[in-house]
Amino acid sequence: MTRPSRLILVTGTGTEVGKTWVTAALSRRLRAFGIEVAARKPAQSFTPGETATDAAVL
Repeated sequence: MTRPSRLILVTGTGTEVGKTWVTAALSRRLRAFGIEVAARKPAQSFTPGETATDAAVL
């Protein structure tokens, strides 16, 4: 496994501030330019039984 040449970290001040949506939009834009993107969400909060989680958005 090779390490990426660039790393972008999206961080925010708390939950529900738009980090996932910004990351998803940024990923789409980079992919549109032909840049390979691998998005990761190491931790997320959700209500048990939810079907659409933030990780699924990414």
